[in-house]
Amino acid sequence: TDAHNCKLSRTFIISEPSSSDNQFLDGIRCYPVPARDHLFLELPFQSNRPCVIRLLSLTGQVILENREVVSVRQHKIDLKKIPSGSYILRVGDGSLTRDIPVQIIQSK
Repeated sequence: TDAHNCKLSRTFIISEPSSSDNQFLDGIRCYPVPARDHLFLELPFQSNRPCVIRLLSLTGQVILENREVVSVRQHKIDLKKIPSGSYILRVGDGSLTRDIPVQIIQSK
């Protein structure tokens, strides 16, 4: 209670992902790992939902970002300008995300 004898209350709504959301997240595949010039991201089905694909450094810096509606099952990500190292590929639709560890090895 505050000085005016008012109580502050908060309500949080927590919802579980639907089975189609779980199928979408669980069915995401990424190959080849380790990757060189490109990486393929394969989604389990076409969903026509907005999707953000980000390649992050291990410190969280956004290296690449692609925002689009997921209307195709397979995405080719160009890695030619990305240095060798360990990264996280984050795929999400704003409310659900999946992080996939990725290793990039560039030839010298």
